[in-house]
Amino acid sequence: MSHPPDARLPPISFAHATFSKLHKYALGAQLQRQSIEIVELVAASKRGVGAKSIRKAVAVLWLSLCCVPLTAIAKAKPGRYLIDAKGETVLDTTTKPTWQRVVAPQTYKWQSAKDTCKALVTAGGGWRLPTVRELRSLIDFGHSDPAIDKMAFPNTPSQFFWSATASSGSSSGAWNVGFSNGNSHSNDFTNLYRVRCVR
Repeated sequence: MSHPPDARLPPISFAHATFSKLHKYALGAQLQRQSIEIVELVAASKRGVGAKSIRKAVAVLWLSLCCVPLTAIAKAKPGRYLIDAKGETVLDTTTKPTWQRVVAPQTYKWQSAKDTCKALVTAGGGWRLPTVRELRSLIDFGHSDPAIDKMAFPNTPSQFFWSATASSGSSSGAWNVGFSNGNSHSNDFTNLYRVRCVR
């Protein structure tokens, strides 16, 4: 079905700018898939796809974003993080897990990352590799390079960190989170990334 000229999108730059602003806050695999879908729709608009389809996709993404905890988008609230007396661990009083405060300088493949956390004996042990959702909860857009609370987590490199969340539909990849700007990606198990453990 063809669309009258006035039913189509405004110039492509408008749609792309709208997507770019939303993508900045697309937290997690589901939202990223939706943002990719919007990019495809924006590209399709050049071929005659009407504005209605794109507006619907943007609305779905926006509604999903409304469900993301604001702590994962805004600057961390004062007092959110409690550092133990030895300076080894950080309790997140909002989401409740306890984090390894200072990370090792090495990079690891995915399985080695999981094994490293399991073997960690800091503050009594009991550590594991965090899920991608847990890891993304540390992203703090009040900071950049790294995008994390620098007092609670000093010397955090602006690099990618492994999560324990395997890629959906893949037997050879898992999600990682970049602490330069908070982006998430799915990459092969053999890639070398940093590790921050949680319990």
